[in-house]
Amino acid sequence: MRRSLQVFLIACTLLLVTLPAAAQEVSPADQLRGLIPVAEEGVQAAEQNKPDLMRAKYDEIHEFWESFEDQVREKDATGYVELETALDAIKDAVNAQPINAAAVKAAYEQLEHEADEVATRLASGATAATPVEMSLPDALNVLDAASTALAQGDTNTAATQIDMFIRAWPAIEGAVATKSRDAYQAIEGEMGRTRAALTAQPADLATAKVSIERMRGELTPFAAAQTFTAFDAAAIILREG
Repeated sequence: MRRSLQVFLIACTLLLVTLPAAAQEVSPADQLRGLIPVAEEGVQAAEQNKPDLMRAKYDEIHEFWESFEDQVREKDATGYVELETALDAIKDAVNAQPINAAAVKAAYEQLEHEADEVATRLASGATAATPVEMSLPDALNVLDAASTALAQGDTNTAATQIDMFIRAWPAIEGAVATKSRDAYQAIEGEMGRTRAALTAQPADLATAKVSIERMRGELTPFAAAQTFTAFDAAAIILREG
C-alpha cells in the first residue's frame, strides 16, 4: 500500500491549487519529509518479515526521490550523496538472496535519519556538513586508509574514512563520470554497501572489505592519470623555467 505517500502527494497538490503562485513550489525539505513515513513502513515490513512489501516500499521511495533529487543536489551536495548512499543500501538489502530482514530494517532506519537531517538543514538554511575538497589521488589514499583500518580490525576508523570519502565525492565525481559512467555508478553503489556494512550491528567486515576494494579498483586508473598529469605539468614548468 502506498497510503502515506499518496496522502502526502494529495496534500502537496492541494497546496499547489490553493496557495499564491509565488508559494506554489513544494520545497525540497518538505518533499524529503515525505519519504520518512514510507521508510517507516519499510521498517515495519522488515519487522513483519514481508519481503515483497520491503521491496515495494523501496520502489515507492525511489520513484518519488527521482522527481526532486536534482533540487536537493543543487542545494546540498553532501546531503544528496548521503541520501543516495542510504537508498543504495536499501536497494542492496531488499534484493539480497536470501533477504536479511534485520539489514533491511537498518537500511530503512538510516534513510529516515538522513532524510530528517537533510530536510532540517534545508528548511533552516543551516550550512550543510562541510564537503571535503580533495584530489582523486587523495581520495584513493582515504580508501587505502579505510582498508588498512579494517585489516587491523579498527571498524571506527574505517567508518570515519568512508564518511570522509562520501563527503569528498561531490568534488571528484565529475572527473570520474565524464570518463566512465560505469565506474561512476559502481563507486556510488559501493559507497552505500560499505556504509551499510560498517554501521550494521555487528559490522559486516567481509562485505565492507570487498566494497572498499572494488572502489579502490574503480578509482585507481583515474587517480593515477591525475597524478601523472600533475607531475608531467610540473616537469614541463621545470624544463621551460
